[in-house]
Amino acid sequence: MNEFEKAYTTKEVSLTLDIGTSTLRKWCLALEENGYQFLRTDNQKRLFVERDLVALRYFQKLVQGENFSLENAAKVVTSKYKGEASETGTPSVLSQNEMEKRDFKRSDEILQELLERFEKQEQFNQELLRFNQELLQRLEEQQKYIEERM
Repeated sequence: MNEFEKAYTTKEVSLTLDIGTSTLRKWCLALEENGYQFLRTDNQKRLFVERDLVALRYFQKLVQGENFSLENAAKVVTSKYKGEASETGTPSVLSQNEMEKRDFKRSDEILQELLERFEKQEQFNQELLRFNQELLQRLEEQQKYIEERM
């Protein structure tokens, strides 16, 4: 891992892959049993980098799409990605302070995304309100026309 490579937490990866954190942990254990190495923090929590996400997506395809057993999928993925895993064999570690900064930045990104979604929803609601008002006005005109004709 170079110093500029983004590392992801278990929760972030589970959301990215749309799986539970316990499922991700099981998959990681299966991969580790076959020699795949993940980065770890000082507290021994796993960190995931882009190459891990690629490997896990492939693992997911094998398990969920091709109905491989966890063990067989782990063997296939490990044989394909093990050479890329850790050239030094010694995983890099992020300090707790670096983790907190990254988590804060991620929270800020999520907040910004939510604000953008809120604004889009507000626009949609305004358009819907205008449409409903026009529709109501047309109904009133139609009713008036019908009454005049009778």
